[in-house]
Amino acid sequence: MRNIRGNPVPSSALMAPMTRAFVAVIKICAERYGSDLIRLHKGERKDERTQAYLRRWSGGEGVLYIGKAQEKARVLRPQAHTDPASGQRSPELDSSTALPNAYYFYAVGDDCGPFFLKFCPYFPYNAKLCL
Repeated sequence: MRNIRGNPVPSSALMAPMTRAFVAVIKICAERYGSDLIRLHKGERKDERTQAYLRRWSGGEGVLYIGKAQEKARVLRPQAHTDPASGQRSPELDSSTALPNAYYFYAVGDDCGPFFLKFCPYFPYNAKLCL
């Protein structure tokens, strides 16, 4: 039998500690480096908020702020499957959608200017870079 993180079956419970640790590190980094960690609201134009931060930016490279927004994302969840040949049921991970929080790191680089990195802290930890 296959072993996943020390467990015999796939389970979203195995992913929860990784998600909590990822979010904890985001909060620690925001505090350590003095970045605002703010809730982004449905319908809010992130561009407008970012422009306000850019107007106050003193120059150089760095993180303007970190935004948190609940968004639809592709995730993996355990589902029961039946083997057509044997009729035996077993758990497997299937693609699904959910509404986890996404974290946006709005930053400025000397070479590329303003950009953001978007991370979904829910397995499979999707990421997106936008320059």
